[in-house]
Amino acid sequence: MAKNGKRFRTWNITLNYDYEIHNEKGKLISSMTAEEWKNKIRQLIAFNTDDGWCAYVFHEKDILEDGLPKSLHVHILKNFKEAKTQTAVMKMFNVSREANCTNARSITSSARYLTHRTSQAMDDGKHQYNIDEVQTINCDYLELIKNKSDRTISQKEVDEIVMGLSINIGNGKLYWLKARELLIDKFDEIEGIKLWNKYSRIFEKNFKEYIQHKAEDYKLKGRNLTTFFIWGDSEVGKTWLAKCMCLLLSDRIHMVPASGKNKTFDIAGLYDGEKASLWNEVSGLELSNKEFLDRFDPKTYSPSNSRGKDKHCLSDYFFLTSTDDLETVVNNLMPNEQIEEFEIKRIKRHEINRRLPIEIKCINLGYKQTEFVIRLYDPKNRDRFTLCSVICKNIESENQMKKAAKEILTILGIIEKENED
Repeated sequence: MAKNGKRFRTWNITLNYDYEIHNEKGKLISSMTAEEWKNKIRQLIAFNTDDGWCAYVFHEKDILEDGLPKSLHVHILKNFKEAKTQTAVMKMFNVSREANCTNARSITSSARYLTHRTSQAMDDGKHQYNIDEVQTINCDYLELIKNKSDRTISQKEVDEIVMGLSINIGNGKLYWLKARELLIDKFDEIEGIKLWNKYSRIFEKNFKEYIQHKAEDYKLKGRNLTTFFIWGDSEVGKTWLAKCMCLLLSDRIHMVPASGKNKTFDIAGLYDGEKASLWNEVSGLELSNKEFLDRFDPKTYSPSNSRGKDKHCLSDYFFLTSTDDLETVVNNLMPNEQIEEFEIKRIKRHEINRRLPIEIKCINLGYKQTEFVIRLYDPKNRDRFTLCSVICKNIESENQMKKAAKEILTILGIIEKENED
């Protein structure tokens, strides 16, 4: 069974008519007929199949081990264009039990099970459904149940698929390591891994070229970096809030490694093309004033020096968390030399503050509640002002934290507000 955090493109889903019209105690709560339920399921599947493909069949002739008829249910084999988590798929199809929503390790086996044509189903004497009972969207059931080893895979077909993956990787639309999953999904596990072993170095090269081209583009045309500074006491949810915000903006997070004794701090050492970066427990002492100003300039890009070599860190969003307040971190980022003149000191502080335009102060309200106060830096007046605050009612709840993160990003105009209808 897939864990909630892992993403897959193809899923096995089971929904039960009897379960939907009864509550947990077995009491009838709906007068919906079996045919009405089937129509409801068809509409649900059609609504969630605007991309990818789907094959499904209603089972109403299954027999339980005690000889009694099994209640009406539907088996759905759903493929998405973009990989999704188990939680997301369960929400889309109103699945209440994780066991009824599992990733399809073999499309062929899962497709065959729809009509009980797997070896195990036949050994168990399960009723075999007719092929014409399977309903499909954007796919051919007969093709799905063929052994992929029985298919003749032409070199032309392989070349077209590999070229398509290379183009998407080179355009930054696909992370190169995800090509492995897509090849397995297309050709099944054995053939997919063979192709991955053959072409993975090409995909990696495509990705490195994409990073290099993007860096050159940033050098010439500038960048648009947005940096968040999130601070507060321990156990107020600042790191989790930052992660939730990152994952609303990117499917992967660049985690900056912690600094420490006998360790060379390297802000870009682990960067691998992520759109969002997260740096925890920032003190302001990790970088010199010049390094900080270079790395976090919102418009001008310059590469990081990583172990004596230029290393690119091309994140569009950078999240910094700290138990120190913003004033302390700004003071730590000031130049080491003594600055006597007030105006020069003011300019230096301004240069630091404008690189930290969004401040989120986390205030513990007790009973697992945290108030996230959003403060913005006004470069014209060289001062900060409070925009608003968002309250999370339970920082230990994943849904509540995601809701707070989404609300903050919506308020800031970074993501669009969803239509309530």
